[in-house]
Parts: sequence; structure tokens; C-alpha cells
Amino acid sequence: LVPAHPATAAPAGRPASTAAKAVSTTKAPAEPEVTYSVKAGDTLYSLTQSYLTAPRSLERVRRLNRIPASSLIIAGRTLRLPRSLLRDEPITARVDSFSGEVVLRSGTTATPPRVGADLGEGTVIETGRRGFVSLRLADDSTVTIPSQSTVRVARLRRVLINQAVEREFATLGGRVRARVTPMADPVSSFRVTTPITVSAVRGTEFRVSYDPQTARALTEVEEGKVQFETEATPTAPAAADAPRGALLAPGFGAVAGRTGVGQARALLDAPRLVDPERPQTAADLTFTVAPDAAAAGYRVQVGRDAGLLDLVDEANGAEPSFTLAGLPTGTYFVRVAALDDQGAEGRGRTYAFDRVLNAVSGAAT
Repeated sequence: LVPAHPATAAPAGRPASTAAKAVSTTKAPAEPEVTYSVKAGDTLYSLTQSYLTAPRSLERVRRLNRIPASSLIIAGRTLRLPRSLLRDEPITARVDSFSGEVVLRSGTTATPPRVGADLGEGTVIETGRRGFVSLRLADDSTVTIPSQSTVRVARLRRVLINQAVEREFATLGGRVRARVTPMADPVSSFRVTTPITVSAVRGTEFRVSYDPQTARALTEVEEGKVQFETEATPTAPAAADAPRGALLAPGFGAVAGRTGVGQARALLDAPRLVDPERPQTAADLTFTVAPDAAAAGYRVQVGRDAGLLDLVDEANGAEPSFTLAGLPTGTYFVRVAALDDQGAEGRGRTYAFDRVLNAVSGAAT
């Protein structure tokens, strides 16, 4: 899908200008297609045997490309091939890290995660109150699922004829953060969906959240650009003036409901942590964020790595002070971000901190 215009810059925490407003986009083709450049020695029969799902697909390819039954195909010619006719193979996502309460469901079977385990299509990932998991794909793209979220691995496929990869993660509730490695080929895809929206990228860093109680979805873009769309349903048809999609630029986010995508808004600037170099020596971790007049709330996340892929805890609230459960001695990282009045998470700032436990156990004799 090719949108008309990206969102343009606007002051942090303020609605974007008219030019940055979510814009309508063209509809996807009824039947997605793949193009194939014929090579020397190719025949329709050999292509059918190697790449098509069934022998009867050959006649459909002939009709689509207007090839008479008695004609040969010439090297260099471009064929149009419906994606639904092409053979593919499953690929997997690997569990890179996890902590806390995480359950993997496949059909009626529930199992705990294991670092290095491969997850395929259909796996449902559920995280509890302090549960977190990160997945890594073959191209080093990562998908991080924070606490209290449910995400299904909807599609992980490689198309045999062109080696394009198709990846889709369905956010059934809660949040997903994705860092997508830029794709070298133009036909691979990466999508994060909710029951009412699709966020599609070519390579970027972004977040998607969905609240099933309000049927409200939110996409926030940290880097790159994200195509954010909704689809009308029989129970919630599109309003005449409701935009169906928007191209969100870096530093922008948008909220969507069943009737369309709201206006793109600039994400709030990253707040600062008060006294970030202070060692954490008490039983609990405590953090204070410098108040921001534009913020409706704040989110604090703690992880073992600077990229916050290996999360261990998080909290959010209206007040800028947070107390989290203690951790073993070591070096950790904390990310602080402001939340706007729509619940959109702004740009984050990450600090390293030392966790030093000074308590001495036992009694002298």
C-alpha cells in the first residue's frame, strides 16, 4: 500500500498539523500477486512442479498471463502469479530471553518457555503481571512482549519462488514492541495486527497495543515509518470522513477504533530520571522521574540489557515516583518514558544503574 503523505513534524505533546493528519490510503489488491522473471530453461510445467500448489494452478496462470496452451514462455518475460497459488515453507522465531510468568500455548497444550526454543505459526504467547519474553527472527529482527499481553504468531512463511519471508504477529491484548531489520527485497513483509488494525513496515522500530475491552488500538513509531490501517466491519462501518489509514513518521503515534484512524500526534519527549547515578542499595528499587507538564503518566521498565530486550520488570502510573521489587546485585538498565492523555508512550531515555545489596544475613556467635 502506498500512502499519500507521511506525518510531518509537530511540537512534542501537541496534535500534528493538518499536513500530519492521518491520511486515507489505497486499498490492497483483491488478490496479492508475485511477479517472476522467466529464466532460460523454465517451462510452465517446471514452474508448476517446483513452485505452484497444485497442477490445476497452471491453467489459472495461463489465463492471467494470456498464454495459449500451445505457447512457450520466453526467458526474460515477467509472469504474474497469484500469491495463493505459490508454495511456501514454515519458518520459526526463537525465544531469545524471558523472565517471570510466561506461557506458550499450542492448541490445547501449554508449556513454559525455554531460551533457544523455536516457535512456529499458531503459538500463543501469554505474559503475566511480571512476565516478559523476547523473540528473535532469522534476520535479527526482534519482537518483545511486555507484561500482561497475549500475542499469537499468526504467520511465519518463506515463499519458495522468490525466498520472500512473510511475518505477522497478532496482538490479542496488551502490547508488542518490534525492531525490524530493513528488508533488502521488496516483497518480504512484517506486520503486527490487532483485531481491528494492521501495522506494516519495511524496517523500523515501533510499538503496538490493543485494549480488547474498548476495541482501541495504538501504534507508536520510534524509528522508520509504519503504515497503520483499520478495516470497516459489518457492525462498525467506516464513517464517510474517517480515514482508514496513515503513514506514521518517526516520533508519531495514532489511536484507532473500528471506524478509523485518529489524527497522528507527536510523541512526548523523553523525560529525565532524577539522580540516575545513585546506586540502588535498598530492598526495593526506587525511581523518580522529573515531572513533565505535558505528561498524563509515566512508564518505567527495567532490563538486563541496554536495548531493554531482556526485561525483568515494569510499572506505569500517573505519579512520577515508582517502587519496584528488588533484584540481585549487578548492573541493570532502566528506561523512562512519558504517557500522553491518549495513553501513547513517548520517546524513552535509558540509564544504567548499579544494584548493590549491602545487607548481611546471619547472626554473630
